[in-house]
Amino acid sequence: MQYILKRGYLCLMLLCSPTVLALDYHFSPIDDPLLARQASVYDIKADKQGLLWFSSDTDGLIRFDGYRSTNWLVPDSHEYNRLNINRMVFTERGDMWLGGWGEGLLLLKQQSKERINFKADSSDDNALASDRVQEIFSDSQDRIWIGSVGGVNIIYPEQPYRLTRFALNQPNHPLNGQRIWGITEFDNAIWFATSNGIVKVNADLSTYTQLDLPAFNKLVADRAREVRNIANINNQLWALSSQGLFLYQAACQCFTEMETPEDLPTPRGNVLAELSPGRLWVGASDGLYLFDIPSLTWLKNSNNYNFLPNADVRSLHQNSSKQLWVGTRDRGIFVGLAQHSVFKPLALTMPAALQEAALKRINAVYHDKAGNLWLATPNQLLRRDTQQQWQVFDFGWQTGIHKVFRIYSDANEVLWLATDVGLFYFKDEQFTQETRPFDLAKINSTAVTDLFISHTGTFYLSLWQQGLLTWQPDTQDVVMAITDIFGINGDLIHQISVQDGLPLYAASRYSGLFVNNAAQERWSRLALPIHDDIDGFGCALPDNNSTLWLCSEYGLWQFDKTNNNLLHYMPEQGLPSPYINSAFFDAHGQLWALTNNGPARFDTQLQRFISYGLADGLPDLTMQRNAYSISADGEMVLGTANGAVVLNNDLEQEVFQPPRLVLTELIVDGVDLTREFDVISEDLELPYSYNELIIRFAVLDYWEPELNSARSRLIGLSDQWSALNNSREIRYVNLKPGKFQLEIEGQNSRGFNTIAPLRLTFSVAAPWYYSVWIWLLLIVSLLALFVLIIWLREASLRRQNVRLHDLVKQRTQELESLAAQLKNRADHDPLTNLLNRDGFAENFSRLLAHAAREKQAVSLVLIDIDYFKMLNDQYGHNAGDVMLQHFAKLLSQRIRGTDIVGRWGGEEFVLALANCNAMDAKVFCQQFLQLLQNDGCKYQGTQLTISATMGIASLPLSVNSLQQWVKYADEALYIGKNNGRNQAVIATIPTNLT
Repeated sequence: MQYILKRGYLCLMLLCSPTVLALDYHFSPIDDPLLARQASVYDIKADKQGLLWFSSDTDGLIRFDGYRSTNWLVPDSHEYNRLNINRMVFTERGDMWLGGWGEGLLLLKQQSKERINFKADSSDDNALASDRVQEIFSDSQDRIWIGSVGGVNIIYPEQPYRLTRFALNQPNHPLNGQRIWGITEFDNAIWFATSNGIVKVNADLSTYTQLDLPAFNKLVADRAREVRNIANINNQLWALSSQGLFLYQAACQCFTEMETPEDLPTPRGNVLAELSPGRLWVGASDGLYLFDIPSLTWLKNSNNYNFLPNADVRSLHQNSSKQLWVGTRDRGIFVGLAQHSVFKPLALTMPAALQEAALKRINAVYHDKAGNLWLATPNQLLRRDTQQQWQVFDFGWQTGIHKVFRIYSDANEVLWLATDVGLFYFKDEQFTQETRPFDLAKINSTAVTDLFISHTGTFYLSLWQQGLLTWQPDTQDVVMAITDIFGINGDLIHQISVQDGLPLYAASRYSGLFVNNAAQERWSRLALPIHDDIDGFGCALPDNNSTLWLCSEYGLWQFDKTNNNLLHYMPEQGLPSPYINSAFFDAHGQLWALTNNGPARFDTQLQRFISYGLADGLPDLTMQRNAYSISADGEMVLGTANGAVVLNNDLEQEVFQPPRLVLTELIVDGVDLTREFDVISEDLELPYSYNELIIRFAVLDYWEPELNSARSRLIGLSDQWSALNNSREIRYVNLKPGKFQLEIEGQNSRGFNTIAPLRLTFSVAAPWYYSVWIWLLLIVSLLALFVLIIWLREASLRRQNVRLHDLVKQRTQELESLAAQLKNRADHDPLTNLLNRDGFAENFSRLLAHAAREKQAVSLVLIDIDYFKMLNDQYGHNAGDVMLQHFAKLLSQRIRGTDIVGRWGGEEFVLALANCNAMDAKVFCQQFLQLLQNDGCKYQGTQLTISATMGIASLPLSVNSLQQWVKYADEALYIGKNNGRNQAVIATIPTNLT
């Protein structure tokens, strides 16, 4: 968690520190700056929201939300100085009673936000018995009991803010003037631990009984009369004194001492609490002890019986995350974490000499059929035999192995290793490289990224950037079953999934998912309804013949093949990260996903994932791909970047509560309104002149609070939710006037959403000029002014209308003429005044559409003037321009009004003949060629001979691409050129062209 002293988790687990216990509790001092400076903490409680509160002699009262602490009783130079607070009680109405040492009794009222200080007063018989309050207790009748150094006061529910002195007129009453250490309710009576024994007062307060703890001599008896604590735990009454722990026996109406072993000095008790079922934590002046109630014995740890040596423990609290908070005198606050609550590092089961080898990255994990466990590190193979003995085998530099992707054994119990340098087998404690499958396939040995051996002895080998190779050693048959990834840089098959009776799957990095339906011999890509951004998968895990789980860098996918339905799981559904590298089912059929930020288990009832982290016993959160194994007896082992772990508890017993989301701070323009504002019953009103609103909140889960996340939206500004993030603060600057509702949803480190969204309603006041009446008056005034201006201008406008009308008409005509000229320039060739390519394309589209409606044929003619370049070279470009103009003129004179002619480029022209098939077009072209021979072009007195070659294309009208028409016409044109030029050729059109 964030505010616990951070150290190397593995070091702590491996007994580097004396505070790591056999009972798997590790205590660390708190490192929150404010909490860390508290010297003595006498009480720790959680309010109804789940916020933690600490009473201390340093800053009085501290509130903690898992991320930051707040000094709740800020010193006030006018009224409140720094207070020394011993005890606190929260009432049902939300009030808080505080008992101070020398400060009296302080009431913080929830509704009115009022503070009331009750002090001792010799002139008032019902005033506080002493300003040194040591205990506050609320009984089943809602009476509040205040125990102090000078006696007892009581507050009745009928007068909730009025003190009454108890046993005021009974000078012989054992509670009159007596110092009170503890108060509890048991067996229809109120019990008091005092400096002079134990006093029992019946519920109606009419009678009392005084009891002493057993003692064996007068000195002990005098010390035993001071009882430091008394508590009702599971309907048993327990008492603490300097002489140890005592249990009340109803039969004799007496207390019996709980015996201590010879090697356990009697704990001088201060406080006790049952924070685990059947386990009683006893805080003493010299440390913390644990007592087992069913067996009535003290529990021992690696440092004898004391769980927190040299600490004077004064307060205990266990929060909903099962963390033990300990308040001490002069040593501040400690937090106890139950280590290995879910996972246990395998290094803890090894001899010290082998632990270093086990704390490396575990790339592969495997349980063989004989019951041995195998772990692969970057340079060693570790084996745990059936006698729980460990042995280490070095790969040796000769093998060249740096990474093992998978370990598997064949039917002969030979161990096989898929490595970064090829395929190896381990036999007689020797590593031997197997090259036969590569030799048979006529390829070089390469990295084997996954391995599976079927019950028939067939090897499935995933080869780096090659594909999937199958090898049958008995017959020496080799097949390259998947070759689609060959040559794709960095591509590989991450996982081969083979299960009896189900299809075979191969999940690749970049080439998608391949499937073989068992009855077929060929592999094929499986089409998935996933967007194109996801081109590869880390794993494929069939749940049955219809359901398939897929790992990806974008979350986990559940694919239902029967209805082609796809469900997507992301961090919003409890996953610790969207990067999923592996998935598998444990011995109980529960689905696990391994990510780069820890593992997660799918809860079928909740239909979401439960995440696990460092506080659950994991030495590292970087889970290694395919590094998991389930033994025949159900042992589950996972590989991480810092060693392997084994599942250490019964997951069926896990009970998780969704966390709460609470407002922790509300600041407007630098003014802290947290203590005055009630988010449940109040709406926040902000002035228009406000500059900045700061809202801080907390997901109340103390397990790993730095991993808690939240998202928000501000209704009134946007209905869109923000992305989940770890920020615990929202700022708004200069919001527009209006009403808004802020909604915040949270998620804890395990992936559970908060019980309900946090909703904060607030409004930003409008300035004076937002008033409806002001705007109405302004509008009426503006309308009157507007009418006046209109009236004054009306005559002048009428006089100008005629002149403006004529001027506009003239300018419009000029603009229309100019637009027509510009249009003509844009789509016409300036030399020939024919349509240019763009102009022809536009007109051709309209011609095709008209022809399609009228069901008329269309022919397109592409014309090229023969030997034009030779003419340019001989007579010059001016002659060429004259010839182009002459050619364009003749062509324009020959076409009909429905035809289209244009200059395609250079010496090429294009002609579209409407209602004209190919044969008619050829007749037209031949007639035009004859015209060219008869009507040559004169240039500077020289008669220039003109000829041309023409390609004719008549395509189906469904072909509306001009490029297609030109393509076929151009092909016919080139046929004509090759056949001697000066001719028209009809293009051959494919019959299937549409």
